[in-house]
This record gives sequence, C-alpha cells and structure tokens, in this order.
Amino acid sequence: MIQDWHRFAVLPQAPLIDALRVIDKEAQQFALVVADGRLLGLVTDGDIRRALVRGLGTDARIEEAMNVSPILGTLAEGPAGWRLKLRRHQIRHLPVVDDLRQMQHLVTDQSGRAVRDNWTVLMAGGLGTRLRPITETIPKPMIDVGGRPILETIVDTLAHYGFRKLFLSVNYRADVIESHFRDGSAYGMEIQYLRETTQLGTAGALAMLPQIPISPILVMNGDVLTGLDFGGFLDDHIQESASITVGVREHVSQIPYGVMDVEGDRVLGIREKPEIRSTVSAGIYALSPEVLPLVPGGLFFDMPTLILKSIEADQRVRAHMIDDYWIDVGRLDDLERARLKFEQGAGP
Repeated sequence: MIQDWHRFAVLPQAPLIDALRVIDKEAQQFALVVADGRLLGLVTDGDIRRALVRGLGTDARIEEAMNVSPILGTLAEGPAGWRLKLRRHQIRHLPVVDDLRQMQHLVTDQSGRAVRDNWTVLMAGGLGTRLRPITETIPKPMIDVGGRPILETIVDTLAHYGFRKLFLSVNYRADVIESHFRDGSAYGMEIQYLRETTQLGTAGALAMLPQIPISPILVMNGDVLTGLDFGGFLDDHIQESASITVGVREHVSQIPYGVMDVEGDRVLGIREKPEIRSTVSAGIYALSPEVLPLVPGGLFFDMPTLILKSIEADQRVRAHMIDDYWIDVGRLDDLERARLKFEQGAGP
C-alpha cells in the first residue's frame, strides 16, 4: 500500500520525543528522517529503545538514533519489485527514492500476518519434459530462479500471506522435494505430501487429501511465479460465494501473416498480422469444499475437467483477473525470462 510519506516525516535535529509521537500516532513503529524532501535515514521504536539504553534522553536529536542505511526501493523496480523487497527482507515499510534520495513514495505491508486456516495444495509432480535436460536430475518446481528453487519462492509467499497448512503433490523426483522442505517447519509451514504413484493430472491429487476441508482451499501449479495477493484472491472467492475461482490472464498472440477476409473468390479486406486476445488460465484456483467430491480417486483428472463438471453441477465458477507479475515456467524461454525478471528486481 502506498502511503503519504509526509505523515511519517521528522527532522534530523528534532528531539526523539517527536519521533515517538509520530510512531504512536501512525501506529507503524517507524518514522522517516527527512530534510528538504531528501531521506537521511529511518528511525524505529527499536532504534529509540536502543538509544535510551545507551544513555540518550528523549530530548536527544533523532539523527543520533536513526539508521542511515535502511533498505530502499527505486522507481525503476515498480510495485512488483517493492513487494519482493518487503517479503525478502521481512520488513513492513519501504521508502522509495530517486537517484538523489529524494522521497517519492512510502510503501507499507498491509497484507497482515494473521494465520489462515485455509489449506493450500501445490501440484509439483509433473515430469517437466519441455525443460529437459535440466529436469533430468531435478523436478521442474526445484529449478533455480533468483537464487532459490521456484517452489521455495511460492512457499515463502504463501507463508507471507498467513497460510500455514500446505499439501505438496509429488511424483517425479519426489525425493528432491521432500528432502528440501521436509515437514515445512523451516518455512513456518506444516507440509504434508500427496504421493502420486502414477500421473494424476492437475486436479487428481485432490482426491488424496485426508478429508474434505471445512473451508475453501487454494490450489496452484508448482511452477508459477506471481505477485498475486493470495490472501485477497481467496477473500474475493469467499465474498463472491463461488464454488471455483479461476485466476486468469490476458494472453496476446499475433498471427504472423496478413489475414484475408474472403467470400467465395472475392477479397473483402485484409488485416495485416492481427493480434488475438484471449483470457487464459493462470494455474491458480480457489476451490470450495462442495467441489472436491467431483474428483475421482486414483484416476488422471485435470483442472479443466473439474471446472466443466462444476459448471454442469450448476455450481458458481468465476474468473479473477490477475494483473500482477505472472509467469509459468514451462519452457526454456519462459525460464530465461523468469530469471531475467528476478535479476532486474521484479518477481513476486
């Protein structure tokens, strides 16, 4: 969330008590130390406590307690990059400055850290044949992007949004995934494994859940990187009383030829290399409990079939447009694009 940074600004020569007043008023545990619009530092309630322990009084100057090297965002990173920094550094506020360190924005984490009782299911059992030879030794979700496995980025993001119970559907090279994540405690998660003995498709493993959950669940492919607010996505699903919510994206493809409009042998017109815009599935779903009995046990069953069966059962299926960063790492060119994005500071 972008805030008005002026509300959090204090002068460096002002007394510490002024910073405490701002911290108390805004209830964000920090103040920005700014002079003539230029960020000089950041002071938190912890910085002030440490200053008091050192013997400084509340009349001491703020500049004596401030952190002169806080983590900063840049305009070039954009919202996706700012969100990534908040998550990676586990911070709740990010000043965004220009090249001269002039304040531009203040981004705060308003997602909340309340623990959700909703289960999440990640489909991580695919063969990844389109990414060979890389996937000859590791499963696709464990491919490195941005210095760590794709699946680890997803798990961390889910934990960030308060999800704590995770099921990983595994098959191909399941040992690599299980040895990496174990019981999930290192990630603040409780992880259980749905071990497929045969390929069950993008929805078949749902029949292996230990029971029908009482709350909607979040399901997604284990090779998708996105800046989507998963908590908001699930909240919208619940608010709309949907049986299935499908995360969707707009996909634009271009025909590399001139398309002729012909009637008989008469040319009516020509459209040169027209674009075709389609709404496509993003591989992210929210499912309400009444949907799960539609999944047969022990059989290959994909998500499109589940969606069609839900529609046939007169259940409400809705679409949720994803405008955030999103990439399905399914092919070698997708992988390179994802790695480039992370190098440039984008990503979830």
